[in-house]
Amino acid sequence: MWTDDELAKVFVYIHSRAIGLPEKRPAPQISPDTLPLDLNDISSAVRDQLGAAITAKSSDVVEAALGLALLFDVPLSVYFDLSCQLVTEDWHISQEDIIRLLQDAEDARAIPFLRTAIDLKPRLEHLAHDDYGSYYKKCLWALSAIGTPDAIAVIRDCVNSEIAPLREEAEYRLSKIQGPGARCD
Repeated sequence: MWTDDELAKVFVYIHSRAIGLPEKRPAPQISPDTLPLDLNDISSAVRDQLGAAITAKSSDVVEAALGLALLFDVPLSVYFDLSCQLVTEDWHISQEDIIRLLQDAEDARAIPFLRTAIDLKPRLEHLAHDDYGSYYKKCLWALSAIGTPDAIAVIRDCVNSEIAPLREEAEYRLSKIQGPGARCD
């Protein structure tokens, strides 16, 4: 796993390449050859670092590895299994980013992990402010994008939730799937 100094270099590199820096601040001079990874094998680096992050429960490494994956267009297939595992863990802050990746993948193997992610939400301290259900909305969008009968069944189950934002979002999502006037029960 990356050391703190290596991780800092990776973060600076990602942010300077992906989002740029304000014009008043000069771009940091980080040469790709000083990064703690082989840019010719970025897929392996992403997978290795995500695996190490899971073992060490390092939120920062998860964030850096996902940032590299997005920056270098690493196919989700390279780290799909690790993403499914990570979306069910409460020790990092990247659940919403991972949910979006799983939504884009539209892979039915993610269904049970998304179900667990829904149940995980009350334990996610970094989302305590989410009173309006945006986290639930993202989970349900991902299930809707997958669109299989099993995915829709999870959404149907959420209609019976005691958690109002989840229940309301599930009802709304089902109405979009089934069309106007459809019943959600």
